[in-house]
Amino acid sequence: MNRRFFISKTFVFLFFSFISTSNAQTWDLSIKGYLSGFKVGIASGKFSIDKNKISLEIRAETAGITSIFFPWEQQIKAISDINKKSIISNFYRVDEIRDKTKKGHMELNFHNRIALVKSAEPPVINDTRREPVDEQLKINVLDPATAIIAIGYLTSISKNCDHKIPIFDGRRRFDLYTKEIGIENLTSSAFTDSHGESLKCKISIERIAGYSEKELKKHPRSGFVWLQKLPESELMMFPVKVQLPIGRASFMTHLSVIYDKK
Repeated sequence: MNRRFFISKTFVFLFFSFISTSNAQTWDLSIKGYLSGFKVGIASGKFSIDKNKISLEIRAETAGITSIFFPWEQQIKAISDINKKSIISNFYRVDEIRDKTKKGHMELNFHNRIALVKSAEPPVINDTRREPVDEQLKINVLDPATAIIAIGYLTSISKNCDHKIPIFDGRRRFDLYTKEIGIENLTSSAFTDSHGESLKCKISIERIAGYSEKELKKHPRSGFVWLQKLPESELMMFPVKVQLPIGRASFMTHLSVIYDKK
């Protein structure tokens, strides 16, 4: 099992970029990733809201003994528009370094709500492991990072966690379904500083197109996300915990959010 792959894709659900403006509200993010209780990754970044735009930025890397055997770094940026009903992706880019020398990236632009691959390494056009995603399936989709933020935002608007979110990551097209489970009290621990009441939602993933045979066998198909009110904001809820099963193991990310008063 390629643990680096699952660590990478889980962090993909949680990557944010920041645009500095005097009127923007900003939150500092700290993320810890655990595989069966062992810390395997860390990340930090910023999340910003400026009028009708959100921007996210994060840098992630493997940690502890995992970083020795599987050195890995990743940076993700995403910029989106928000309105009273939805979030609309504008820009998404992920850069990744594995084994200190193997570099790759994916950059998406969104025009008229259509996702366009601007640049990719390895190239999408030469990816013989999968069938290309039909252009019609790239309409009205979100990038993976914005999709996780959309869970909390749509929940705050609708007052429930029952949603369907179409996602395109540049190679794969899938739908993310969320179903409300109920309120759960989180306890602060060595894993996370987040505590108090949270809304627990079940995640289900429907693969639509663009998957290789290996990915169909190994990609998670379900999980859970916990949401809390974003500090100092009436606009949205925010993910503070995500859990995904990986074979017989479980990958868990804990997210701490601190409002930047500057």
